[in-house]
Amino acid sequence: SKQAEEFATAWKKEAEFVRTAVAMPKPASMDDIQNMLGPISAAMGGVPEFATSAAPKDPFFNHVTAIAESVGVLGWVAVDSKPVPFISDTAGAGDFYLNKLLMACKKEADAADHQAWVKSVRALYDDLKKYVKEYHTTSLQWNSAAMAKKTGGRKKKAVVDDDDNGASPISAFETLIENHVAAYVTCSNTLGGDVAKQASIYADAWKKELEFLKVAATMPKPSSSDEVQKMLGPIAECMGQIPAFAEAVSPRDTFFNHLTAIAESVGILGWVAVDSKPVPFVGEQGDSGDFYLNKLLMACKKEANAADHQAWVKSVRTLYAELKAFVKEYHTTSLQWNTGLAKKTAVQDDDDDDGGSGSDPLAGFDEIVKTQVATYLTASAKLGGDIEKQASIFAEAWQKEAEFLKKAASMPKPSTGDEVQAMLGPIAELMGKIPEFASAVTPRDPTYNHLTAVAESVGVLGWVAVDSKPVPYISDCEGAGDFYLNKLLMAVKKEANASDHQAWVKS
Repeated sequence: SKQAEEFATAWKKEAEFVRTAVAMPKPASMDDIQNMLGPISAAMGGVPEFATSAAPKDPFFNHVTAIAESVGVLGWVAVDSKPVPFISDTAGAGDFYLNKLLMACKKEADAADHQAWVKSVRALYDDLKKYVKEYHTTSLQWNSAAMAKKTGGRKKKAVVDDDDNGASPISAFETLIENHVAAYVTCSNTLGGDVAKQASIYADAWKKELEFLKVAATMPKPSSSDEVQKMLGPIAECMGQIPAFAEAVSPRDTFFNHLTAIAESVGILGWVAVDSKPVPFVGEQGDSGDFYLNKLLMACKKEANAADHQAWVKSVRTLYAELKAFVKEYHTTSLQWNTGLAKKTAVQDDDDDDGGSGSDPLAGFDEIVKTQVATYLTASAKLGGDIEKQASIFAEAWQKEAEFLKKAASMPKPSTGDEVQAMLGPIAELMGKIPEFASAVTPRDPTYNHLTAVAESVGVLGWVAVDSKPVPYISDCEGAGDFYLNKLLMAVKKEANASDHQAWVKS
């Protein structure tokens, strides 16, 4: 209980810090931020001492060590990027001791008290994670209270801006510009010259992208790509001016690396036109300029203003990391059009409607079956044999999953697991047939890698039964088959029909 008092004090200090942070711009100096964080750090520092002074045989050793190992969760406020995974990792550091505790207390008379304590710790960390994901997804949102004031205290919804709590895609991108594009421009102005000029145009491109996103949020995606390109015109025009600054200087110029890093990575704003997987696209485009950022860091080490150059590099990398986090959060598969629900033109109270996403999940899954599953079937038919037979059953499993989703969307979740399992039966039955094709062939069989890749990853369809975090679950299942896909790509390089195998892997 003594450690709990110390930990509770740290949480209260953090609440005071967050209240201050959301009411002011982020300080320019790290020292100022560290001074603000001082009271939290001081309170956190007292927490591990209880674990240090307890022996492993002490009945409270696991309790105090679990908290000592995970007290760092409160450090999310100082994390520049991805605070949610940071919280998960830090909370996980104490989970080993929570599990040990649950095992150790099973036969204790007060086992229920220990179990309730473990549950309270886990619930606390889960709620912190939910809070940060909701309001500070990419990093601590400084000065965000200023935006909330626009609604007069009570949250309202408008056509494009959903609400002003910082959780909508539009407000999140606005925050990205206000915090991270602004930081990049500030660092560029400190260096001056062409770096500042290029930054001014680049910042305009980001603002044009914001305007585009606002329009895209109020309308369905145009049927013609020409219409989309026309909408993207103002962004493209600004982007087109960026490389000229790099081309106009020689490699020996002081600012060559700065200007070229931006020129090489300006394409990052093109994620809005990427039909599939924009997150890797953002990562790749950001990395395109990283060679020059590293060269710059090496070159400026002995400069009098090295700190200014280093701050500039950090501002660019942070900006790109924040964009990647934004796209991953709101536009994971591709740009989400019509999320503003244009038909709801009246301003509504939060009590009346939850806003919705404007997209139909059933139609989305049907689209996967009609397009991607169909493409996989076509590619499998071209290879024939067991690959085609396995594909036919796998495709049927996807169709059964679509039927299951339709039922699930029209009814409350059954109260028993047995009822859910009964509903999932037709999917599970088909999934169970998939590995048989791989088991029936030897590793030397030309179809072995194909059949095993699907057999190892068929579990992706089990996401519907996952109670928490289905997206990482899908990634893990997908990864289980990836080894065989890569082996297949290596093995078919010199085959006459290599392109057919490559098309199958792609599908």
